[in-house]
Amino acid sequence: MNVTLYAYNLVEKRVRGKDILDVNCFEKDFIKCIEILNKQNLKSKSYKLLNKNKIIYIDRYEYLKDSHILFMVFKSAEYGLIRKVVNTETMEEQKNKKKGKKDGDEETTCVVIKFDGKENSKEAVCLLQVNAHGVTMSKIFEYLNMKIIAIHNADNDNIKYRINHFNIISKDFLKALEKANKIKTVKLVIDSELTGNSEFKDYANDNEDISNEFEIIYKPSNKIGIGKNTVKKFFELYGREGADIKKIRVDMNVADGNPLSFDTEKMKEKEYVTVTDTLSQEPNVDELRVQMIEKIKSY
Repeated sequence: MNVTLYAYNLVEKRVRGKDILDVNCFEKDFIKCIEILNKQNLKSKSYKLLNKNKIIYIDRYEYLKDSHILFMVFKSAEYGLIRKVVNTETMEEQKNKKKGKKDGDEETTCVVIKFDGKENSKEAVCLLQVNAHGVTMSKIFEYLNMKIIAIHNADNDNIKYRINHFNIISKDFLKALEKANKIKTVKLVIDSELTGNSEFKDYANDNEDISNEFEIIYKPSNKIGIGKNTVKKFFELYGREGADIKKIRVDMNVADGNPLSFDTEKMKEKEYVTVTDTLSQEPNVDELRVQMIEKIKSY
């Protein structure tokens, strides 16, 4: 079976706050936290994702110290979906096979990370197995960030950081930009932490049904439109270490006058691998591990 991998940049950032300390070595601390988390029992290391009837936990990991590569396997299960089960030959309902409200189908999602290798580096690159029924990169790091903070809180060391992820963008983004005849708007998505103190930010943080992301929309100051070089500068900022821009969306007209929109979310850098599938129609994790580790080495 064919498996798609999405590529991401990872950046470690200290959480703002009085007396909060940053970590000395991102790679070393992250591996230590993964080791601690993995040793916990299933109930302790599992986590209910925000705004979803889904749980996640780390199942296992492998750390290749000399290569600065970490491979992780996450398990997830969505619950609360109760459907009638029928025999597709007889069309009879199988009442004894119906799931309960807390029962969920377990899914596997694999991730591989390659750290920079430098002692004081805050950066890493990452490949994620795309699984529509599993978990996304956002949900994986929602889980890991919460657990890492909890581990440091237990140590009472005042260290608190979070890991932000950013899409590694395909060269097709800049190719698409060259087709622009008139750029009408540029939308930047940033984290609400960058907006400083405000009642709007506080309201978003206090309500789980509101995202912690804010949008900034730039409009042209003249009829000509926003310049391509301006968009390219935003793109350069997006790709820098510790970048604050999470997504860029461009709305434009092409030469024939038709509208076109594209963004960094839809133009992710992708990799493709082929592995055998299991009886449960999932990719063979051992084969996927080998290929994902090999792919990440080229980043």
